[in-house]
Amino acid sequence: MRRAAIILGGLAALGALTAVLLSLINDGAAQFEVAGERMVVAGNLTLLSTERIEVLAEQHPEITTVTLGEIDPASDPQAMMEKALLIRSLDLNTEVAPGVTLSPGAVLLYLGGVERSLAEGARLSVSDWQTPVGPAALLVADHPAHQERRRHMERLLEDAALYDFSLAAAPVGAAHILSADEIARFGLTTGETR
Repeated sequence: MRRAAIILGGLAALGALTAVLLSLINDGAAQFEVAGERMVVAGNLTLLSTERIEVLAEQHPEITTVTLGEIDPASDPQAMMEKALLIRSLDLNTEVAPGVTLSPGAVLLYLGGVERSLAEGARLSVSDWQTPVGPAALLVADHPAHQERRRHMERLLEDAALYDFSLAAAPVGAAHILSADEIARFGLTTGETR
């Protein structure tokens, strides 16, 4: 009897441990869901999750829009830029889900949409960013650290005005929420805001 109780107790502990590990694995992980013409993306996006967008777009040719939910601010900015270029190459639109405020890194992803829109209560934020040699805003304008992000914005927005504005808008670790006037000034939405 005692042996059975020990075995059952061990199985219960193993089950609890498995549940905790699964929650840790899924906590913050990239999340992708297809809902009709939309692919909803949220969580921590890495370079590894880029292929998932491409595969889902191939499997679901009805997808026209990538809806951005809560994107983890710790998501890799390089991955955001790579995904943005993929989204543009697939001729997909982007929208920010209702009530979501995109972090500065996630805005790099949002820019990939052929058409870009914000749902009700959605917001975009920008800021300076940390380079290997210090805050980007403190570097001279032609420093190589600026090139990749500046080119990204030039490619997707046709100029780098938003990049230059971002450097002065808020320091590293903070965020400036873009006003409706700033969103219009930089051409960040292409259709009506829902």
